[in-house]
Amino acid sequence: MEIHGRTYKDITAQWPYLNDALTRYLISYLNLFFNYTGSCSGRQVVEDELDETKIILHKTIYSILERCKKLDSLGEKSSDLNAASQVHL
Repeated sequence: MEIHGRTYKDITAQWPYLNDALTRYLISYLNLFFNYTGSCSGRQVVEDELDETKIILHKTIYSILERCKKLDSLGEKSSDLNAASQVHL
C-alpha cells in the first residue's frame, strides 16, 4: 500500500517512533480484544474502539485542513512579497 507514492516501510524508516507507536497500539488493542473480561461482547469492544478511532481521525483531518489553509495563506503572502520586491527592483 502506498500513500502519496511512499510505502509504509519508507514512512516508518523516516520516523521510527511511528512504527513503535503503531506496534504498541496494535498490541494493546489485540490484548484488549482477546482478553476483555467485561460484560460487553467482542463486537462491542471493536465498535467502541472504532468510534474512538473515528474521533481521532476526524480531529487529525481537521488539523491537516487547517495547516493547508495556513500554508496556502503563507504561499499567497510569499507571492505578494515576491511581486512587491520585483516592482522595487
